[in-house]
Amino acid sequence: MPVIRFFLSGVCHQWPDHCFWYQGQPLPLCARCMGAFLGVAIGLAMLTIMGHHRRSCLPGRRIVIVLIFLALAWVVDGVNSVLDYLGAPRLYPPSNIGRLLTGLGFGLAVAVVLRPIYQQSMWQQSDERPVLAQLRELAPLLAAAAGGAGLILFWRTAPWDWWAIAMAAAVALALAMTNATLIALLLRREGFAHRWIELAPFWAAGLVAALIETGAMAALRMLLMGQIHTNWP
Repeated sequence: MPVIRFFLSGVCHQWPDHCFWYQGQPLPLCARCMGAFLGVAIGLAMLTIMGHHRRSCLPGRRIVIVLIFLALAWVVDGVNSVLDYLGAPRLYPPSNIGRLLTGLGFGLAVAVVLRPIYQQSMWQQSDERPVLAQLRELAPLLAAAAGGAGLILFWRTAPWDWWAIAMAAAVALALAMTNATLIALLLRREGFAHRWIELAPFWAAGLVAALIETGAMAALRMLLMGQIHTNWP
């Protein structure tokens, strides 16, 4: 699917040796970006399943500490990969498994922070409780992320197209939700929605903005790399 590969190149370098391979070809996101965006999608889905979709306050202090740890693990692994690329002394041998796991953790952290900000920005009547109040409420998110990692690592016969579509959907969800929230804030429309249908224009605008953002970044990257004529899908 060259269109998916093109648009996702706007958010990822897509180096083949940093990607998982299925059916003889690398996926259109590296292991770290794949983990991060799938982590956001998994986190948002689990918060909805748990019935926390209207909670509009940030999580409690102990959960914030865990989220900071997950984000720092992602940063450390990224810095370690850069050191390895530069030939400098590294902390440990980088691997796609490490990139995937730290990416998933970072994605969960983003989801737990993004969700209450979105709810507070959109809904007139929201649940004024922390999105996660107790440490044990984080367990289902971690378990779901672990299940996702297991599928990626052990279901090696999965169709390439399935993972490509899943990654494109995860990127679209994360960017569209972020853009929709920013649009509402820029228009000073905080707390406007009473019904789900009222959110549709903002989600549509957020999705269009996501396509423009990723498409522009992908085209700029190809232009800078001198590939605009050879790799256009």
